[in-house]
Amino acid sequence: MEIRRLPATEAAVERHARELWLPYHRDLAAAVEAHALADRPDRLFVGDLCVAPPFRGSGLADRPLDRAVADASDRGCGQLRLDVDVDNGRAAAFYDRRGFETYRKDLTMGVGRA
Repeated sequence: MEIRRLPATEAAVERHARELWLPYHRDLAAAVEAHALADRPDRLFVGDLCVAPPFRGSGLADRPLDRAVADASDRGCGQLRLDVDVDNGRAAAFYDRRGFETYRKDLTMGVGRA
């Protein structure tokens, strides 16, 4: 799997997945989706790493994450970054086992609709 630098826009990620990734990886489309983006020169950002329910716990997520680690190292990045939802305990435990540490918290607040 090749990880390419992309502009950090939602449209660019969607285009990459639709036009560049899926045509060559249809066999994995139901199992995993991963994109890597450089958000800083010293940090590689993994945009999405999703494993379909039937494949969770199978070790499938290790392969794209290992590739992202290798790509970050090849590019001279000292860090790999990703986001995980606070209510996704299974994914958070996986990332903890892989050596990720919490470095910030994103906060949200509901607002009334007009």
